[in-house]
Amino acid sequence: VDLTAQMLIRGGETYDGRLLNVAFLSYNMTDSIKLRGGRIKLNTFLVSDYMEVGFAYPWIRPPQELYVLNPLTTINGVELLYKVNLGSWSVLFEPHFGERSSSSIISPPIADSMNVPKGTKIEYEASGISGMNIILRSMHSTFRIGYTQARVQSDFGVGVSDKAYIRSI
Repeated sequence: VDLTAQMLIRGGETYDGRLLNVAFLSYNMTDSIKLRGGRIKLNTFLVSDYMEVGFAYPWIRPPQELYVLNPLTTINGVELLYKVNLGSWSVLFEPHFGERSSSSIISPPIADSMNVPKGTKIEYEASGISGMNIILRSMHSTFRIGYTQARVQSDFGVGVSDKAYIRSI
């Protein structure tokens, strides 16, 4: 059993007591199956699981046009990692389930398109989060497909009415 935790303070944000960004327990069930539970990163895009670890990027910085679109970066839930080796390729299956209540600052491009002030903060509650990522890797290539859905409630209505379903492919 391993414990992983990450504290995070972003520049320009005020300290509000929520420094613990990630905190989960991992249990290696076998050499190819790992179970994680707690506050885990939601692996929505290619580098979402290490978005705040700048030296690990394959670029100078990830494309902000994509990565600022998802305010839901962590969930309180469980994730299973199942790895299968196929010759020089490996396939990783990542089903995940959870929920999350949080707040997020609307990114400038989205704020502009909605005619709301930059820095506008929204509160939201995401429940019934479920999804699956499948990642195929070799030494020189990575192919990834993912699907996540959640029931989201927000008082702000950022493309989200009182209650809405959000899906990410």
